[in-house]
Amino acid sequence: MNRTIAYRGYEICVELTPTSKDMFDVKFHIAGLAGPMGRLGIGKPTQIRNGPFSRRWAYLVAEIAGQVAIDVILGLPDASVRSVPAISDGGPQRRASDAV
Repeated sequence: MNRTIAYRGYEICVELTPTSKDMFDVKFHIAGLAGPMGRLGIGKPTQIRNGPFSRRWAYLVAEIAGQVAIDVILGLPDASVRSVPAISDGGPQRRASDAV
């Protein structure tokens, strides 16, 4: 069973392979318009691990994985970028007056 999902000018192509009654292994690949060529993963089938899955779960997991792959290649859309506080390297900062 195959399904194609459009996302940000690309297509996420999902392929389900039956493993047992109502359970499926799932692969996806990215196809679409000319974009950043030479990037790994474009057009190559990727197996989703930790299966088999139910049909609905398989499609959902593959769609989300495909969206993440496209976001990694293109970068996040501007609307979804949020300010994230930086993590310091040394843990909590101490002042000289805190010394024991």
